[in-house]
Amino acid sequence: MASFNFRLHSVHELRRHIENEYKDTHEAENQKLRELLNLGSKLLSEHKHWSQQYIKIASEGMSPTQAIRLGSYIEELLRQIRENELQIENQAEVVEKARLELIEKMKERKTLDKLYEKQYAEFTASDLLKTEKEIEDLIKIRL
Repeated sequence: MASFNFRLHSVHELRRHIENEYKDTHEAENQKLRELLNLGSKLLSEHKHWSQQYIKIASEGMSPTQAIRLGSYIEELLRQIRENELQIENQAEVVEKARLELIEKMKERKTLDKLYEKQYAEFTASDLLKTEKEIEDLIKIRL
């Protein structure tokens, strides 16, 4: 039995390698998005905590310098939250673009996979016919 040789093997391997690179890129962009989301959660919880502290301290009576300091800190947290939300939106777009590129590369590789399967099926069918013919020839020779 002859061994199967896929003519486009090097192209197939190249596409597989490129697809893996795009998978890595997509995963890295997803990781950045998760980090931004985690940072956003921390900023929101910190804002909630200090807002409650501000109300608590204000009800107990606070000095004007404390009010200014805490108010400024809370405003800075709000600014960071807004900035983080913009970064999340931008990163979500980057992730979506990376996902679409990955899908395109997967389609290209799968096209070659289908061609490989088709050629392999043809090869096995022709090899089976050759084997059957050889068996028939052997039977004829014995008879």
